[in-house]
Amino acid sequence: MNTYKQVLLAFLCSAIYILPVAASDRLTSDTDKEQRWANQIVDFLIEGESQWLRAGEHRFLGIYTPSTIERPKGAVVLLHGRGVHPDWPQVIQPLRTQLPENGWATLSIQLPILPNEAGLEEYVPLFKESPVRIKAALDYLEQRGFKNIVLMGHSLGNNMATDFLAHSRDNRVQAFVGVSMEAARQPKKFEVLDNVVGLLQVKVPVLDIYGSEAIEPVVKSVDRRAYVIYQALDEKSRQIEIKGANHFFQGFENELVQTITTWLDKAILISQSSKKLVKINQ
Repeated sequence: MNTYKQVLLAFLCSAIYILPVAASDRLTSDTDKEQRWANQIVDFLIEGESQWLRAGEHRFLGIYTPSTIERPKGAVVLLHGRGVHPDWPQVIQPLRTQLPENGWATLSIQLPILPNEAGLEEYVPLFKESPVRIKAALDYLEQRGFKNIVLMGHSLGNNMATDFLAHSRDNRVQAFVGVSMEAARQPKKFEVLDNVVGLLQVKVPVLDIYGSEAIEPVVKSVDRRAYVIYQALDEKSRQIEIKGANHFFQGFENELVQTITTWLDKAILISQSSKKLVKINQ
């Protein structure tokens, strides 16, 4: 075999070996980016306390913020949107810090993320990593004695929440709040990006809350989501629009928090009353 063919064969063999490895790098969270986010957050955290949780061998950041009232109503697991972190200043930080003032402790966790240039569809393989993180958050709150636990997502965090609820049937979750949920129809391989697919299998009360000026995938799927909310889900489920608010509720943070807590107080109270009634009748 001449030198040219030997070099070409060596190159092809190495390419066959290397390409799958390079491709697999995109199938897992960018842990270096996670660590950079964590370093920045922990160094400048004012409200709440950092907690390191475990997903298998991986350690990831959570921020626990206790309720400011003597007898908390429950706790909320906060799930951020695509590529950001658990103290993101838009939506997540206001919810993380203001819900405790209304009796709800919060645990905001770092979800799997990719480099900044990654597209939405590239996040689909990461849905295999998110359930164990959500479960770790639920374990943490259960260990702190919480019974009323709520999942609350924003943007892509909603998809990871509905996917978890659709497949885990974890009875520790009492309700789900989806902030700015998208529900554009997707091909089968990307169906986790369509919240309606997950919502159809959710067995807890759901609040679908969005701004009238949200991004197109949110506004255009309002009717699809409403059909599921009012036809297929728990009778306590609701869809609420906040007039004038955008995808990130800038300038409407207080209204967002108040609307959510008002619904949670009613939904959880009704759920608790129903459980008590069942026990009395048994």
